[in-house]
Amino acid sequence: GVQTCALPIYVGPEVAYWGVRAVSELWKPKAIYISENGCSADDPVNASGLVDDSDRIMYLRNYLGQFRRAAAEGYPLKGYFLWSLMDNFEWADGYGKRFGIHHVDFATQKRTPKLSALWYKELIRRNEKLDVDPEAILTFIFAPPTASNAADPGASHAAA
Repeated sequence: GVQTCALPIYVGPEVAYWGVRAVSELWKPKAIYISENGCSADDPVNASGLVDDSDRIMYLRNYLGQFRRAAAEGYPLKGYFLWSLMDNFEWADGYGKRFGIHHVDFATQKRTPKLSALWYKELIRRNEKLDVDPEAILTFIFAPPTASNAADPGASHAAA
């Protein structure tokens, strides 16, 4: 596995596939829902006001790819819930670790979408196979709107 999180935990996304497969073959459920999947990361806000949590994007991309593999092979994976929508108080770590795809300034309660939130939003909007390029999203965020990119973030990359 590779350490991608702020916690000293090594992850191997293949466990997502094998977990769904093992549960399906052992207990034959009608449906499986992944109710919590995500990772912590060191998420400082940069000078531009952006939180570039590309490590979280790679984590999600890899795990979602394995869940998609399980579903494509016919295992009854019916739903997925990302952990977590926004940074919050964690029972073991307090406010020290950040798990959300939205940064929360705990002093002011200001919420700022992280790069992972923009990536995830685009992934859902396109309903595609995990090929939403984080660089295309950054280009969309920082490029002035034009007729070609206003309606479709990452449009220039979509044909690749």
